[in-house]
Amino acid sequence: MMATVVDVFRRNFPPYVHRISFMRNQHLHFLFPLGIMFMLQFAACNTTDPTEILNLKSVSIQSSLNGGTEGTPGQDYRFEAVHSTVTIPLIFQWTFDDSVHVRVKDSAAIHHVFDKNGLYAVTVQVLRAEDNAELARATTVANIRDHVASIPMVRVNAGNFIMGSDKGVDQSEAPAHQVTLTRNLMVGVYELRQFEWNSVLPTSPSWFQGDSLPVESVSWYAAVDFCNRLSLREGLNPAYSINGDTVQCFFSSTGYRLPTEAEWEYMARAGTLTDFYSGAEAKPYAGCLSGDSLESVIDRIAWCCLNSGGCTHQCGQKIPNAFGLYDVIGNVSEWTWDWKDDTFYKTAGSVDPQNSTPGTIKVVRGGDAFSGTIDIRVSSRRLSRTPAFKNYGNGFRVVRTIP
Repeated sequence: MMATVVDVFRRNFPPYVHRISFMRNQHLHFLFPLGIMFMLQFAACNTTDPTEILNLKSVSIQSSLNGGTEGTPGQDYRFEAVHSTVTIPLIFQWTFDDSVHVRVKDSAAIHHVFDKNGLYAVTVQVLRAEDNAELARATTVANIRDHVASIPMVRVNAGNFIMGSDKGVDQSEAPAHQVTLTRNLMVGVYELRQFEWNSVLPTSPSWFQGDSLPVESVSWYAAVDFCNRLSLREGLNPAYSINGDTVQCFFSSTGYRLPTEAEWEYMARAGTLTDFYSGAEAKPYAGCLSGDSLESVIDRIAWCCLNSGGCTHQCGQKIPNAFGLYDVIGNVSEWTWDWKDDTFYKTAGSVDPQNSTPGTIKVVRGGDAFSGTIDIRVSSRRLSRTPAFKNYGNGFRVVRTIP
């Protein structure tokens, strides 16, 4: 204690420095001036530990929402600010989408009922009770929906097929090789439509708006997030663990997910070996130039640059493949799980192959309404993109693993 007193004096009362140094090894039996006594009392009674304030910067919010984010109107949900233990009195100020403000002293938990559908930002500010100074804050999201649209799906059983192409169009498609898929799937009959997206999330991000149009302008990250939310809404185990930009897939889960690249080609081919599931064609490598002609074998199954008029179209207007899947090529291209590797076909195993090794771009399949026939072939890998990429030609189709 004596050393602390000396240090305080040296910083604040220079005239006393030598006297205090002299007295270090003696008993202090003299009266300190009133100002010095005040300094000693102040130093001993400082009530705020700076360490406690720093620890509060890790505050987070836990809630009783399904999966921490999903809920329905009219239900009572509990929210709690989780932080390190502190001894100073605190006030918790809660804000629900900048419209409802609640101040709670000492208790870190609160209950709230959302009256209507919406995507709500829930924020808690942790304040020091003595002066309302903000020590920390945290925010979470509450996605409140009263119903979810039912997505039509068909069963696609596990099986074998020849994947890829040896025609030399794109070396990343080679070699053609046999693949065995061991998982049975439920597959979306259509590319995800905008009214289905809107039943889970507030508004469609699509450039071309229309309830029955495919949702597009969604990144790969947005697609996997949607899959998890839909799984939670239907009481299924989510297929993805999402931590920022790091995503892990549990393929045995019953929740919604994107197909692997191999699963996508298997369900697109539907037992065929040709470039298009509708049969053989004379000009499979046509582009979008005025001299490129559209064959009927393609026109009856797909929207591409030669017949789309420069826009997406209502799902399900073309002829489906043998599995009952519509627009599996054309209209919008579809995200898959796999990272793109031009040599993957040469090194991958033959059973349930999927490339989960992080790279720079994700595989996109099927081509879109703005692609030539060369890019809507079932083996084409030419339109792969970064996972954050989004544009009006890019959507997705959901699948689920089933027994």
